Amino acid sequence: MIASEMLARCGIGKLFMFDMDKVDIVNLNRLGFHSKDIGRPKVDVIAERIHEINPDVVTEPHAGDIMHYNNEELFENCVGRSDAVIMGVDNIPARMYINQKCINQEVLLMDGGASRSAFLGHVQPIIPGKTACIACRGMIEGKIEREEGERCTSSLPTTMAIIAAIQVQETLKYLLGFGKLVNYLTYNGLSGEFTHHVTRPDPNCFACKHLQGDHKTDKKE
Repeated sequence: MIASEMLARCGIGKLFMFDMDKVDIVNLNRLGFHSKDIGRPKVDVIAERIHEINPDVVTEPHAGDIMHYNNEELFENCVGRSDAVIMGVDNIPARMYINQKCINQEVLLMDGGASRSAFLGHVQPIIPGKTACIACRGMIEGKIEREEGERCTSSLPTTMAIIAAIQVQETLKYLLGFGKLVNYLTYNGLSGEFTHHVTRPDPNCFACKHLQGDHKTDKKE
């Protein structure tokens, strides 16, 4: 949700927002929510805040499970009408679902998230058929998280803000055509290190191999 506010402040014209959760007391350590918001759908709260920040931005909040069959057509339609999708879900099935929907519509997916340790995070731009998708690369960040050892039970607004900011920055670079996108960037809050990994599309990937022939991957990328 932090990313939505950043995009609004940058002047993005329309935002489709999907989330199935309501604001809970455990969410108050995150930027964007206040105690008065407890019990309300997260997307409604953020949509109202965006309107206060930049009333020229059109918001379309949808509270519900995107993987429910009643919402699938709506979600697909919104993806198809978007220039990019920024993802911040916290479970593998939803991430794989969104990954496939963006590939089917050939829409940029800006993947990102923080680990349960609260100190680790990653950002990966996924250009269908050109760069590795989530199914191609496997769950790299899951391996990093398991190596970290002891886990915290809550997330840190610091880590989440850092990851969201990078997601938005990379999305703007893609949409406006400047700079060079990261490939797969990881952040370690314990060591203060950013590490850039290079990934390649898997020619046998079940999700995106049908698009890979449409792109010639530059070995220098």
